[in-house]
Amino acid sequence: MKGKTIATIGSMHVCPMCNGTVPHVGGLVTGPGSSNMLVNRKPVALMGDICVCSGPTDTIVKSEAGVFINGVPVSTVGSMTTHG
Repeated sequence: MKGKTIATIGSMHVCPMCNGTVPHVGGLVTGPGSSNMLVNRKPVALMGDICVCSGPTDTIVKSEAGVFINGVPVSTVGSMTTHG
């Protein structure tokens, strides 16, 4: 995880998908996030958390290997989502 920024609830994500020629627009990671681990007073984002997207709901599906909170992998900025 060295050199990577931990994602928190409220972090922005980028969605690489398009509907035809219209790109999706990523938005905030909305959670639920960690209930007991905070970074800068914001819950840490975890694998399985929801992300706002102008297309269908996006979900974090890949996180940091070997870094867990309550048994759930921690997400970093740029973690893979269901949209890519």
